[in-house]
Amino acid sequence: MLEFEKGVLLLVKAWIKTIGDEWMKRFEGILIKLLVIHFIILICSQLIIQEPKIQPYLSRVVKYEGVNKITISEWLETFSQ
Repeated sequence: MLEFEKGVLLLVKAWIKTIGDEWMKRFEGILIKLLVIHFIILICSQLIIQEPKIQPYLSRVVKYEGVNKITISEWLETFSQ
């Protein structure tokens, strides 16, 4: 009976190893696909960000009237108050 149990145990270990190998290959395939998709999205977003026509919609910088015409001393006065 002991030899039979050892044989069954070896079969179960081999089966688990086979399932683990298949799972790992599937996981690696999914991971590679995600990396490729991520790279494509990264390149596209970088190209969109660099497009001059779209930059005003993405930028939070707002021109306030008269703010860019003040001198350094007036600017420092504003911060010291």
